[in-house]
Amino acid sequence: GMAAAAALCCALGWVGPSPMARLPLVRARPIATAERLQPLTARDLETCSWEIWPAHVFVVQGDLRRLSADAVLYPTRDPSNAAWFPDGRPPDTTAPSWHDFTEEERVHKLQGLPASSQAVWLGHLNSKFAPIPQPNTPLSWFIAAAEQFLIAAQADLVESGRPPLNGRARHLLALPVVGSGPMNARCVSGDILDALLGILYAFASCSGMDVVLVAKSPRMFSAAQASRRQLAALDVDITQRQWCDMSRAQLQTARRLARLATNGELALFLGAGASAGAGLPEWNELLATLAADMLVGEAEVLAFRRLSALDQALVLERRLGGPERLQQEVCRQLRASRHSLTHALLAALPVDGVVTTNYDDLFELACRGAGVEYNVLPYQAGWNSDGSNRRGSDSPRAPKRWILKLHGCVHHPQDIVLTRTQMNEYADRRQALTGIVQASMLTKHMLFVGFSLRDENFHKVANTVNKAIDGYDRDGYTGGSHPNGSGQGG
Repeated sequence: GMAAAAALCCALGWVGPSPMARLPLVRARPIATAERLQPLTARDLETCSWEIWPAHVFVVQGDLRRLSADAVLYPTRDPSNAAWFPDGRPPDTTAPSWHDFTEEERVHKLQGLPASSQAVWLGHLNSKFAPIPQPNTPLSWFIAAAEQFLIAAQADLVESGRPPLNGRARHLLALPVVGSGPMNARCVSGDILDALLGILYAFASCSGMDVVLVAKSPRMFSAAQASRRQLAALDVDITQRQWCDMSRAQLQTARRLARLATNGELALFLGAGASAGAGLPEWNELLATLAADMLVGEAEVLAFRRLSALDQALVLERRLGGPERLQQEVCRQLRASRHSLTHALLAALPVDGVVTTNYDDLFELACRGAGVEYNVLPYQAGWNSDGSNRRGSDSPRAPKRWILKLHGCVHHPQDIVLTRTQMNEYADRRQALTGIVQASMLTKHMLFVGFSLRDENFHKVANTVNKAIDGYDRDGYTGGSHPNGSGQGG
């Protein structure tokens, strides 16, 4: 799912490899806190295997507080700042003293958070207290804090030996567009973006860690895209080297999907894999977790594993004493407050229709952070075909994007579909919902992200579509063609 989202967004110009034409090449090795980025020598270039190059710099629009990453920079020195800690200061944490924030150490890690959770770094970025106060604070003052965060966070992760969170291949560091907040350097944000992206590209190339720059507003997001495109145009060779882990066919597919999205011809289908990057379990993992406290003895565990997922869910339902208890337990397991980078990238795509079998609301969370309005079907129905609200002409118009929760939602536990019995009942109760999926498959190119295509209910829907388009040259719903194109696995 992450690879599909990254490649597609790269083709759209929203994520890309590190264009280094205006920057020196740097050593691919961990950076100690006191060290600076060091240029590669001619011998380094001859012997380098370039295995480190696929690290990326991402730019997304969203809410930094709601993005899952290994380490994140908050531009405040106060862990009680409601703007960055809306739920209050995290319990059991030890905040650094304001006196600890010096010009040499502008960032400090918030101590006391669980070792397995996201690391939060506090940063002194209030230009009111800069050596040269606002409005004359130089851009370099803001950029220095971002660079200190990258170096300190990387050193901390390397020293701790902690693997990337949630099964990611690489650690992910997240930070805001520094210096663009109120009373800082907003008026010169274009210059800040050029300088900041240069630092991020250099860091990603030498550290092997991914970096995501989170823009809060559409205007800042657009400016960051423009700045990155200018940098990317400077060195084609480095760009190609950054994508060396993807085949030419994969890159061509990404570009084709980008064109489809731009033309309004793409729909998304999200499975559990899309939420794995946020730490949520995939379906089989969820069932195994729920069964851990209910099965007794090795023979019972082995018998349980031989069952299909739908029948495993039925066993758990009976052990818990009914469907309501199982639905509530699933909701408890799937509640999360931070979405994945995959969610953020997909939320920014120009896609109107999104179908998901996921119960969680993390894609919706990413949409809100990206400023994208949406309706969740079937819970926010009642809109006319012209986008007006059936409840009255004074009501707001319908959002352009709709998100179809095919198997229920954590906010509506009673609708969650888990067992074979519920699947059969589902077919009768929600024919209108499957009709929307069928229409999307017939009229759009559907990109599957994090979906295994093993869902029995989906196979019934897809088979109906295949019969409807029988006679066209196709390979099947996962890669075949129909009058408007083909589905694409992700």
